Amino acid sequence: MEEDDDIIVFKGRRIPIGDSAIDLKMRESLLKQYLMQFNKMRFYCDALKTEVLFISESIREIVFHAKKDADSTVAALCFPELLNRAVYVRSDIPKPGNQRKGFKFDVIYELHAKYAQGKTAKVIVGARKSGLHVQYCITALKL
Repeated sequence: MEEDDDIIVFKGRRIPIGDSAIDLKMRESLLKQYLMQFNKMRFYCDALKTEVLFISESIREIVFHAKKDADSTVAALCFPELLNRAVYVRSDIPKPGNQRKGFKFDVIYELHAKYAQGKTAKVIVGARKSGLHVQYCITALKL
């Protein structure tokens, strides 16, 4: 990962590091383009000992959060490798009415995974009553 005053170059992609509307739009576009290839795919998560489904709602949620800063964008660009490296941190029951449309989780799992230059990403996976696990969000963890 290379960094200068205005951009980070990661995996051959130029990621703007600013907070302008143009920077956010560029990160959003980059994330959508990258994450679309994983739509409707399943990935094994060793920390949870199960497969995790990646759906279009996953893309929307990750993009919504990860576009907000360059480190989170880089973390999201490390998917699906993050699921392989993730370690379990905690689980929680979501509060009623506090879920985005399309998810309806009974349990939320917080996982952490190392990515570029030893930084840590927070990976959120949700589980439904049916046993289906769905990728929810990926962001850089600010320590």
